Amino acid sequence: MTGRGYFWVAAIDSIALANDKTNPMECGFNKTCNLTGKIRGACDYGWHIPSKAEWEELLNSVYATDDFAYQHPGNILRILGSDEGIQSGGISSKANDMLGFSVYPFSFGNGWIGGRFWAIDEVYSDDREVATFYVCAYDAGVGGNWKNDYRSVRCIKDED
Repeated sequence: MTGRGYFWVAAIDSIALANDKTNPMECGFNKTCNLTGKIRGACDYGWHIPSKAEWEELLNSVYATDDFAYQHPGNILRILGSDEGIQSGGISSKANDMLGFSVYPFSFGNGWIGGRFWAIDEVYSDDREVATFYVCAYDAGVGGNWKNDYRSVRCIKDED
């Protein structure tokens, strides 16, 4: 089983943002809206789409596990069902997902198999690009994608 894919405007629920009576925002391709705070978007009530900082916090927690994880975070945040990996530091090529992140693989058509997840941050100078988190068999990090790419959503539970 795999999850759903979303264009960025659907992931952040740009229609709800545009119809917000107190602070309407027009977000989308070729439009910068500078989202801040907790954006529910496609997430259920009580959950939100991560910010770039929240994705970086996940990476920092992975790096803190050991030196091997810093060099190969994709071996800690596993692509489920992947037999790829590096056998070193006591981590086998078929290691379990040690943090429970549980990414199902998705082929992007260019030979790259992994997972990419939206963030809310429009952090690049081009108003068509937004931050994403990626993970594959060997690597994980924060990068960017076009807003009209098709990516996954990973929700974070709101703190009370």
